[in-house]
Amino acid sequence: MNINNWKNEITEHLTQSLEKCSPNHKFAEVLKYSVLPPGKVFRPLLVYSMAQDLDQISQSHKYFASSLEIHHTYTLIHDDLPAMDDDDYRRGRLASHKKFSESNAILAGDALINMSYELLALVDTKYLSQLITLYSKMLGANGLILGQVLDLEINDKDLNKILRIHELKTARLIQLALIGSAILSDREDL
Repeated sequence: MNINNWKNEITEHLTQSLEKCSPNHKFAEVLKYSVLPPGKVFRPLLVYSMAQDLDQISQSHKYFASSLEIHHTYTLIHDDLPAMDDDDYRRGRLASHKKFSESNAILAGDALINMSYELLALVDTKYLSQLITLYSKMLGANGLILGQVLDLEINDKDLNKILRIHELKTARLIQLALIGSAILSDREDL
């Protein structure tokens, strides 16, 4: 399958996941606006690529890929807030807090964190407990969130600090996409 087909499939699965997990309330519009249309879907494409290399793309890989993209979207919403990076635009349009209000953006980010775990719980693997633990460690207080904290604290151009921030904020999502996809492939030879 080519990348454009994968991108379409990922977008379709994200749309279905949002419909499945969003409330029957106008707040669902904030969630949909924040997630769709997705960006480059780089992390989900890594999930798909690893799955394809190891065997095939399963329904569990699709849930995992959507979970990662939704979790990533929460980080973007929170990064754009005035208390953090204070950006007015994301992906060429108004940031969520500018379109809907700061409080709705915060709550949308919170909802998307939880939605990412809701989707992760739909993954069918005997290693689900280990996958959830890995997911939490890489994206939690000692991973991606620590990277966000360090990013807010930085006041100089120290290369080692900048590299550490990118390791935690960017690399952890990439690592999780690849390792998680390999776990879901359930290969005995890995």
